[in-house]
Amino acid sequence: MYIEEKRYLFSLIRFARDPQKLYNFYRSSEAETVMLGTKAPWVGVKGIFKDPRWATANTVPWSYLEYEPLDIAGNPAPMPQRNIFEPPIQALTLGAAQASDDIKATTNVYDASLGSQSNEVSGIAIQRRQGQMELSNFHFVDNLNRAILQCGVILCDLIPKIYDTPRQVRILGEDMQEKIVAVNQQFKDEYGAVKCYDLANGKYDVRMKIGPSFKTQREQTASQLVELSQNFPQLMQVAGDIVFDNLNLPGAEKIADRLRKSMPPGLTDDPNKKPQEMLAAQNQQQAQQIEQMTAALTKLTDDVRSKTIEAEYSQRIEQMKIRVERPPGRAQGAG
Repeated sequence: MYIEEKRYLFSLIRFARDPQKLYNFYRSSEAETVMLGTKAPWVGVKGIFKDPRWATANTVPWSYLEYEPLDIAGNPAPMPQRNIFEPPIQALTLGAAQASDDIKATTNVYDASLGSQSNEVSGIAIQRRQGQMELSNFHFVDNLNRAILQCGVILCDLIPKIYDTPRQVRILGEDMQEKIVAVNQQFKDEYGAVKCYDLANGKYDVRMKIGPSFKTQREQTASQLVELSQNFPQLMQVAGDIVFDNLNLPGAEKIADRLRKSMPPGLTDDPNKKPQEMLAAQNQQQAQQIEQMTAALTKLTDDVRSKTIEAEYSQRIEQMKIRVERPPGRAQGAG
């Protein structure tokens, strides 16, 4: 904050210190009041508390207590009375609740932003309250992002000077999966291409992306895919493996692999496969198709041959029947 051209730095909780002190005071007073309510003193004339158990009457639950019927002057003494009062617990509790609301108001961090249940019941209302918190405190996150970006710029300047020999380094992808990469030396990648990541050459820069983490994105994707699969059941037939890949459940990967094996080959082509593996898979698929077509052709040829033989056999039977029904005539002599 700039006041009269002078910069002042404040933390997120700077203006919440006073309501926090007030909240602590209310809670401490509430505890002290409850404690004193159970230790209310006994009141009576002097001389009637000769029994030593009266000294611990407000801390020890004695079954009975005796008192002297006469005071120090010898006059009849009334029964001791306990000085009981009603502690203002409700007023202290309301004061603590108001101080808690003051803390939320000064920091602009409400229950919905912390994941707690609040007055908002719909998802849109909760998102708007979270957006209000992000809008009010965006400069804290913005300054943090600037610091992280500056740290990356410094590392880009130092890494080529420190990693100046051939070595293998461990990198993390967007999904936090580890991968070993060779630097400052030539190597062949999984496709057989020769590459060389020379850190001493070239100019490096830092790009920062602000948004939900990979885990949060995966949870959101899984929720949307499940909702889509409920509204469109045919989605599971063409993308069931993708749905289970995004579910954070035990055994989800195995289910996805089984679904992927049962799906048509055209829907499960993996772009990350090596060319040799893709060519072998295509050759195997073509060989299976040729084998199926050959078997179908052989079966069709056998069926045609059997039909032809059956037709010829039927024709011969008909010819034999005709010959039996019409025998040849006898020769007649002259009269």
